[in-house]
Amino acid sequence: GAPPGVDHVKIVGPTTVSVGETVTLTGMAHTEAPYKIVSWTWTITDPDGAVTTKTGKTITHTFDKVGVWGIRLEACNDATPPNCGTTTQKITVSTPKPPEGELTVATYDTITFTTPRDVATFFIDGVDKGGGYAVTAKLPAGTHTVAIGGKEGEYDKCYVNILDKCCAPFCTFTVDVKANETTVAKVCKATYIYLSAYSGSSGYDITAKFYYKPYDIPDAVYKEIMTGGIIPFGRHYIKAVASGYETLEMIISVSDSGIKCEYALSQGAVCYGSAPSTPGAHGLYSRNFIVKMYLKKAAVTKTVKFESVPGDATITVLD
Repeated sequence: GAPPGVDHVKIVGPTTVSVGETVTLTGMAHTEAPYKIVSWTWTITDPDGAVTTKTGKTITHTFDKVGVWGIRLEACNDATPPNCGTTTQKITVSTPKPPEGELTVATYDTITFTTPRDVATFFIDGVDKGGGYAVTAKLPAGTHTVAIGGKEGEYDKCYVNILDKCCAPFCTFTVDVKANETTVAKVCKATYIYLSAYSGSSGYDITAKFYYKPYDIPDAVYKEIMTGGIIPFGRHYIKAVASGYETLEMIISVSDSGIKCEYALSQGAVCYGSAPSTPGAHGLYSRNFIVKMYLKKAAVTKTVKFESVPGDATITVLD
């Protein structure tokens, strides 16, 4: 009779791969003894119709185009003439999915990040993620834009801990999300602060630099803040430094009700509830979001000569 045919031809390998991936394909087939499968011929057709031929029971191929590829395998035995069997398979090649990470954004009252504060809406890359005090989203690794819509105008200005900066006039910022990691951005309210320095001794405005650091955060350091700058809600040390004047340091609180002076740290300084009228007064006067620092002239050392006393004498005077 006729030599036995080749049947049960099968391709062993994936049916979906990422573009650029090199894949191993293995052929399987059956024929009756004493005959053996002695040839394997692969015909690979890419999405554009280009054909590649390979031989061998096991082959490797790099799928370098996105789309559907056709695979045909012909297995033949060693009969004379040989008998052959065939099978086909499709492999879908796609762009690989980018690695993902998680982003959590949470909103609070103050820079201590202890009391959550509900907001109307969280937007991530322009998509409304709903409201509340926190949202978590799975995102492709990379840079993403976050915007927070507060209730009745809240969170139009904010402070973001992982960026260590304030955002205004809207609470919009970018965050880098790392693959297979959870990134947490803690956000609190912030507001404008207007600062000015005034000589308690001479009675006129002076040029000064202003600095602040959060009161309740260990290891916080002073950062310069300009008048009209943004300051987070919470308690802060605030310092005014002017050439020829004593440094003035106070503790203030920033909240929905405004900016208030809590108490003075500089010797002889006072926290005023209203503008001081006492000549020579120095301290801090705060009203809502405006802070005025009354500085005292620094003591200087001078050498003077007395006519009635031999030699010179060194005394400390106020310039």
